[in-house]
Amino acid sequence: MASTDQGNCGWSSCSSYWRSCSLRFRICCSPRPTRWRSCRGNRRYGRQLKIPQLSPEAASDDGITRDFVSDALEARDIYAVTDALGRSRVFVALLATLISRSDEGLEQESEMSLAWIEHEGERILPVFTGVAELLEWNPQARPLRAETAEAIAAALAEGAMGVLVNPARAGFSITGAAARSLALGYRLYPAWQDPAIEMALERALEGEPVATAFLKEPGAEDGVDLVVVLVMVPDTEVAIRVMEKLSADPEVTVRLERGIDLAVLPVLEG
Repeated sequence: MASTDQGNCGWSSCSSYWRSCSLRFRICCSPRPTRWRSCRGNRRYGRQLKIPQLSPEAASDDGITRDFVSDALEARDIYAVTDALGRSRVFVALLATLISRSDEGLEQESEMSLAWIEHEGERILPVFTGVAELLEWNPQARPLRAETAEAIAAALAEGAMGVLVNPARAGFSITGAAARSLALGYRLYPAWQDPAIEMALERALEGEPVATAFLKEPGAEDGVDLVVVLVMVPDTEVAIRVMEKLSADPEVTVRLERGIDLAVLPVLEG
């Protein structure tokens, strides 16, 4: 059975095994845009990606940043910010773009389009928690109210890195797994504390000769999102099967940025 309780798994008494671990594998993740494109057509997530449209709620919106959103942004904690934005709405900026002009230059035709921020070949969608923040960034822009999930899903569908919240102020970027969590409507957790990954590990362990397993926070130098530790009689084939099941589980891959280290703590047979 998988567990995140390191005490039950004897982690503190097995630290020497960790250093001399006999098996260790890494599940690598593809770069952020490719992974998003591979997920957006999956009916399981049920999210239609589209540019936000005007909604009936827009007429009654006061355009003011919600207090709980301001508090989360001030704390600059990605988990607090995504939780707050998931319970709020945002505004995107529309700018008039010239599409035609008469030969004399007197008559012009323009259309409204989403404003983007581009840098070194990448682009990100600026979103705003209130109308004042939007106009501070560009007084010529027209605010369009959108559900947070719709705005971020539209940005990812266009191949953007994600969104930049209130760029005229401190700015807070939301990309990768954090952006996907908002677009797909699930709560963001640290990978080693994520209930969805815990359940995926349970599924991967079904029918496998593993005594127990747990998720562990990686070290800063590890370069992965989490470490999955299997306590078992060392067996390369078993470890590879578990790794392959995890790497094929969409509930896991959509939540990762850098990948997983899978390690084995050996136990004695019998």
